[in-house]
Amino acid sequence: MKTRTKALIAIPVAALTLSTAIWSAYAQVPPAPYGTPPAPPPDVNTAYAAPGPAVPAFSQQELDSMLAPIALYPDSLLSQILMAATYPLEVIQADRWVKANPGLTGDAAVRAAQNQNWDPSVISLVAFPQVLDMMDQKLDWTQRLGDAFLGQQAQVMDTVQGLRARAYQAGNLRSNQYLSVQQSGPTYIVQPAQPQVVYVPYYDPNVVYGAWAYPAYPPVYYPPPPRYYNPPPRASVSIGFGNGVSLAVGFFFGSMDWGHRRAAVVDTRPYYYQNVVRRETTIINNNTTIINNNGGARPAAHRRCC
Repeated sequence: MKTRTKALIAIPVAALTLSTAIWSAYAQVPPAPYGTPPAPPPDVNTAYAAPGPAVPAFSQQELDSMLAPIALYPDSLLSQILMAATYPLEVIQADRWVKANPGLTGDAAVRAAQNQNWDPSVISLVAFPQVLDMMDQKLDWTQRLGDAFLGQQAQVMDTVQGLRARAYQAGNLRSNQYLSVQQSGPTYIVQPAQPQVVYVPYYDPNVVYGAWAYPAYPPVYYPPPPRYYNPPPRASVSIGFGNGVSLAVGFFFGSMDWGHRRAAVVDTRPYYYQNVVRRETTIINNNTTIINNNGGARPAAHRRCC
């Protein structure tokens, strides 16, 4: 009987000893300052993610589909489009401005728009209303194009060259009275046949590149607005051209630097930026930065959409 009583007494004594040890350990942790918010719970989407290399935002199939409608454009115009795509809201504003001023074309339109607070690449596109119309009508495509240009610029350049090679092999990309096509090794350089007259090509991406390799990712297609293009196509069965846009010397400040796989700024001060607040466009680490004449900077992060 005495032995059983001692065992019953020993149980609460052991429990009391364990409780005291736990309380002593807890007391060693300093309390959080008054007013400190509780720590947020871990993000289940990242807390247990295995480390690894960053995954590109767009696959090669998506890039092919995205760039198919513009890959055969002249290099200088293509560089302006890629830069302008990083400012989708300004593209919308420019397209509405063009539609509100239908009597202005080419150089006259650009000079009239020079006081707009848009990126120089966007202002240059008011000379090409059919291009702005396409970018505005397919705004999701425009924004994705800008994202790809900022994040995967080298792959974008390679994709353009791959598409041009396919169009050439299909017999649809050749020099003519509208375009000059030159091949330097694996690189296809496309320029206007006349430096001061630019013809925007129209083609069906489902035809001009031959059989499309990715049925799950069909190429983006935009039919030509009838008010801009003169049917039927005049240069070949697969590529047509509208009326030429006459431009002054020094109009384009961008070009394609194929050797370094990037779009380059060849003249940071377009000729139509005379006697106005000047902005210089530079490509730095795949980002477009606008530098004002007062020393301030407007990074690509300001790009926004509706």
